[in-house]
Amino acid sequence: MRYALALLAALSTASGVAFACPTASDMATGGVWVQTDDGGLIHYRRGGSDVIYERAIYPDEDDVETRTLHGVYFLQDATLKNGDIAPGTVTRYDYSDTAALPHPDSKGNWTGDITAHVAGEAKPSSERMSVTRGDTVETTIGGCTYPARIIITMLTFPDGGTWTTQFNYLSDLGIALFAAAGKTPFSYEEFYRSVSISATRP
Repeated sequence: MRYALALLAALSTASGVAFACPTASDMATGGVWVQTDDGGLIHYRRGGSDVIYERAIYPDEDDVETRTLHGVYFLQDATLKNGDIAPGTVTRYDYSDTAALPHPDSKGNWTGDITAHVAGEAKPSSERMSVTRGDTVETTIGGCTYPARIIITMLTFPDGGTWTTQFNYLSDLGIALFAAAGKTPFSYEEFYRSVSISATRP
């Protein structure tokens, strides 16, 4: 797949067709497509001024659609069947004070409570969430380079366990890409790498 993408880029250059990196205007229309190194394809599109829809597409698996606030705060996720939400698969996340959730580009950190209404579970679960905004770095995806704000979220569960996720927030597009995750902060067990980004589906 990576060879095919490189060949396509080379052919486009040779034919005089310049590859255009996605911009905020693409998010306002058809959205942005990101390919990951594990064979996934993620479609990001804007569902409102602050809501981002993320549709994860993997071979031989049902699509999963996640709704987030600013690309960082999960609002809902569900399995899709033939493009529609499958019954009994919706998980919803309620925040103690949604209005207080800081924008990823703002300064300072945030800690608050989340109630997760998990599909298939009779009782909701309560979690503590902390959000830390780190430095802004440059990240290159395919041939496109963007400034990326490092965002660290940590969930603390009632049994004392934790789960930490690092996002790279692309301010130019208003989306957050998964970078790493694990049970212990800064000692990640899972890593995610985006290998291409485009305004049209690959």
